[in-house]
Amino acid sequence: MVRLTGMSRRIRVGSRWRIAAVGACLVAGAAACSSSGSSSSSAASTGPASSAPASAPASAASAPASTGSGATGGVTDFQQYVGGSAGTASGSPVTIGWVNMQGGPPSQTFPEATRAAQATVKYINSTLGGVHGHPVQLATCFIATSEAQGTTCGQQMLNTKGVEAIVEGIDAIGNASMYSVLNGSIATMVGVSADPADDTGKNVFELEGSGTSATVAFGPFMRKQFPSAKTVAIAYQNLPGAVPISQAIQKSAQANGFTVTMLPYSSTATDLTGTATQLESADIMVPDCGFVDCPLMAKALNSIGATKPAISVPLWTDLPGKAYPGGDLPQWIAGEATANLADQTDPGVAAYFKTIEGAGLSQADAISPFSGVAFGSLLLAVKIMNQIPFSSLNPAAVTAALKAYKGPIPLGPTTIDCSGSLYPADKNACSDYDQFYQYKGQGQWKLLEGWSNS
Repeated sequence: MVRLTGMSRRIRVGSRWRIAAVGACLVAGAAACSSSGSSSSSAASTGPASSAPASAPASAASAPASTGSGATGGVTDFQQYVGGSAGTASGSPVTIGWVNMQGGPPSQTFPEATRAAQATVKYINSTLGGVHGHPVQLATCFIATSEAQGTTCGQQMLNTKGVEAIVEGIDAIGNASMYSVLNGSIATMVGVSADPADDTGKNVFELEGSGTSATVAFGPFMRKQFPSAKTVAIAYQNLPGAVPISQAIQKSAQANGFTVTMLPYSSTATDLTGTATQLESADIMVPDCGFVDCPLMAKALNSIGATKPAISVPLWTDLPGKAYPGGDLPQWIAGEATANLADQTDPGVAAYFKTIEGAGLSQADAISPFSGVAFGSLLLAVKIMNQIPFSSLNPAAVTAALKAYKGPIPLGPTTIDCSGSLYPADKNACSDYDQFYQYKGQGQWKLLEGWSNS
């Protein structure tokens, strides 16, 4: 999702769910975001919640804490996870394509994902034994601002000898063009989809779900968390990129017995008091907002003294506390499609930070959700390749192995299923799981429900 120019680069929660919102923001255009080439490439070997905000000041630079038990089932032994033999990789390299949105305007470039990918590969090669003892190298291609650059990246991946699979960082544009060129010849692995093109691309694997599959758990969670509630109101920007996610939440809520009121509002609105008043009239509020409108919504809810529980996708957590009334994030509930990187009581998160920072990635980069995408996706790619005899390793074999894979992904759900049968509306989705955290103020998070899709 496009971020505000000059916004703090430190991500408070670090959830790959919000990657889907990146695409929504870009598709919606500049009015929905705060600010709006050529592609560059290289091949390199590289090592009940209150709706009112808390009045306490925002937390400082240290990562926020979490109360309660961490999420269960996370991958903590990365050597055991990828298989193979520990040690330093050597010999001829195994090439993985890396495509990332990078090199464009400040609000639309995510180089931290590439730095994380490089650090992850360094760790894979120096500690995990690479792929069957061979070092991994990245063939990189960056999409800056235009759809046509996806064509360039697709052609590069096809023309680079030995690319066995492609891993995406955050790509909200260029995907359709790239998939058209690839035509399924090389498996492409994404985290949570940031572009509707990911839903239909041939041999594209949305490892932790799409913008719609990742909302399946919202309705069941609301029913369990608030058993006496009968009504839900969903407020959202009336823009093409935002509507599908809100409609998916609506569908999930209705399937769980809620009467749902949809409250679209203009992307140019500067006062959301009226919408906030309508939200507060329901038993549960869903402020499905973005960078520009989440502070406006929080301000409006605060001004009317709203007290109903509020639940949303976690984009609102990307902004610094000072963007909100009272200088802290609103005490809403966030539905996460991956690990909450602020929750180091989650053993998988703690293991990730120890590993990735040990490989040289800065803490500021490590807490970015896009770094989590790189880490988890690349380790899964190596795991898949280690399951294939080295002499038989090729893109078709990788594709087949991904389609057969059912198991965990680091920093993600305990089980993903890439067979194409999990979510009929989007056969590329490998997950429909979420976990739910409530912000308690002053940098504190509480896990309300671990991984669930029902």
